[in-house]
Amino acid sequence: MSEPKIYFDCSSCGREVWAPPRGAGRNAPCPKCGTSCEIPFPGKNQLRLRCGTDGTEYGLDHVGPCEVCDEADDFQRFCLRHQTTIDAEPCLECVRAAEQDFQKRKHPEKRKARKKTTRRNKQVPPALPAAERPATPRLPTTPVTPSETPREGTVENYLVQSILCLLFCGTIFAIPAIVYAAQVNPKLRSGDYEGAVQASKDAKKWCVISFCLGLVCCGGSALFNFLAAVAESAGL
Repeated sequence: MSEPKIYFDCSSCGREVWAPPRGAGRNAPCPKCGTSCEIPFPGKNQLRLRCGTDGTEYGLDHVGPCEVCDEADDFQRFCLRHQTTIDAEPCLECVRAAEQDFQKRKHPEKRKARKKTTRRNKQVPPALPAAERPATPRLPTTPVTPSETPREGTVENYLVQSILCLLFCGTIFAIPAIVYAAQVNPKLRSGDYEGAVQASKDAKKWCVISFCLGLVCCGGSALFNFLAAVAESAGL
């Protein structure tokens, strides 16, 4: 059985997108408008923690050891509705149920057409082989996964500005700016959108610091040379 998908609508443009179960609860950009949307977490209110030693149940926000056996590391997540033990991802049965509800709500005409086709097939000879059967058009949907983040360049990396500050301002504070600037695009490719934004902010901060210190140093050097020239011309 194929892995179910989490379908949802973009909160900004209303486009239908989907994400794999591992992205539940995370943010992902809409491929049409770029708005960051939170991926739904089907069945989250049905998840519980169960002590593997005595079976005591707790909520997901439970912190610390079991209050009965004092065991701190033997906890398992399980779905209260389907009584299945799961890992960090949501219950796949809950995801399938949410997917079916979404399809019934968004595409009721598909279900009607499917029922009509079923009745028609009962009244005709056996269906043609798959190779001779005409292809059925499907509504296009756009997959959105945590690893499919905005293209490189949608978050400013300030790499060029950092290199210019190092070359012309001559301060060591441009080095942290280059380091943070080099982290922006790799984090975008790995799906860490928030980390890319934070690295961009850090690179910009160190660029400003390096530029300001370079101005101060250049201004101080120019003032010193000016005063030295005045003193030399005055014969001091």
